[in-house]
Amino acid sequence: MQKTAKGQFGYIQSRRRYRWITTILFLLVIFAMYFGARIYFGTNRNVFSILAALLCLPGGNSAVNLVMFLRAKPCSDRAAERIRSSAGDLAQAYDLYLTTYEHNYAVAHAAAAGKTLCALTEDSACDVPGAERHMRGVLLNEGIHGVTVKVFTDPERYAKRLEEMRQLTGPEDPAGEKILRTLLSVSL
Repeated sequence: MQKTAKGQFGYIQSRRRYRWITTILFLLVIFAMYFGARIYFGTNRNVFSILAALLCLPGGNSAVNLVMFLRAKPCSDRAAERIRSSAGDLAQAYDLYLTTYEHNYAVAHAAAAGKTLCALTEDSACDVPGAERHMRGVLLNEGIHGVTVKVFTDPERYAKRLEEMRQLTGPEDPAGEKILRTLLSVSL
């Protein structure tokens, strides 16, 4: 199975598959160890029962990660095609899922240039002003000040904004890369 890096198109789908496999493997190992030892020894008072119980911790962690990736909405193929034709060499990232204590924000794509961060969400339930506030707050916490954050819900308007950003900046943009590295570090 090929691993898709965080920020690349298809990341959420790739992590979903990986988490399904690891969660099922953990469950199979736990059940096989516990019930196999119980059948062999005739009791659950053995070291294998303790090992099976300890394996429940990483197994539970894998199951929680699976649920989070199942809730995340990835970038659609149609939007990705439109974005590829518009974004060019901008600093960009796909499939970001930003979590807070109160809300989660599914960001299909984000691009940064200079002091501008634009993002697209395809989640109709996404609180767009909340997502903008959260991203601005994350950047401020990392010492990145003065960044304009705009989240779009329409892929066509977003693609037009990407074309405008591309015309305003050059191919090398360390500020945009830093902004996206920060967002990638706090996304799922």
